[in-house]
Amino acid sequence: MQGAKVRLREDIERELNLSGGWSGLRHAEKRLLREDELATWVPLVSAGELRGVLILGKREEEHALEPRDLLILETVAGQATTAAENVALVQRLRERVVEVEEANEELALAKQLILRAAEDEQTRLSHWLHDEPVQDLSGARITLTNLLYAPEGQLDQSTLEGIEQVRATLKETVSKLRDLSLYLGSSDLLRAVLHPR
Repeated sequence: MQGAKVRLREDIERELNLSGGWSGLRHAEKRLLREDELATWVPLVSAGELRGVLILGKREEEHALEPRDLLILETVAGQATTAAENVALVQRLRERVVEVEEANEELALAKQLILRAAEDEQTRLSHWLHDEPVQDLSGARITLTNLLYAPEGQLDQSTLEGIEQVRATLKETVSKLRDLSLYLGSSDLLRAVLHPR
């Protein structure tokens, strides 16, 4: 293909007859070769590959193509090949732009889903804080208040048990809040991805 040159119909037919290559041609190709008005085949070659063929009709003058004519046809073939490749490149670029736009839409949808999940998790944590640690701390505060107003000098068994209960509640609540703090700390990366600075 590197040295593909302008070919006359007669030369192509002669080579096909000698090599028995007619059987390998498609019906449309055979029909083109049998058209009397089509006289010259100009290969459109790029990067060593045949990209197409420019087919020309007979010249009005009877004389054969001169070397200068062949050079002009080869130049036209090169420009036609470049134009065809540019059209193909533009088409591939358009397809790639569509792919990128679709990927961006999918990314935006995924981001919305992640944000919605983060909001749901925030709501869940808010409810948990209200229902668990806040309730426990409120109960401990009430118990301590009751103990504060216990008759002076009377630390009976019931009062000591109340103090121990408050101590255990505070210890458990602090543990829950530490766990929550660690859990929320692990979400820093997610927040950084979703809300870049």
